[in-house]
Amino acid sequence: MNLATISLHQARKRKWKVVYTRSNYEKKAHELLSQCGLHSFCPVITTRSKWADRFKVIEKPLFPSYLFVYVSPAEEQKV
Repeated sequence: MNLATISLHQARKRKWKVVYTRSNYEKKAHELLSQCGLHSFCPVITTRSKWADRFKVIEKPLFPSYLFVYVSPAEEQKV
């Protein structure tokens, strides 16, 4: 087996996993997982929030406290 065959074999074993994070920590966890070389996905929605003196457009996670990570069984140990 060469390196390309091994990486293709590992890619086939990858699955999407759900990771629970602490509240309001989704974006930071997404950054940290990306820095570790793991593929993560944090879907966000844009909402308009009213503050006391103005309206502000903010991005909120679609699923609060959850991330999706695409990992192989070997990489799952990192998460």
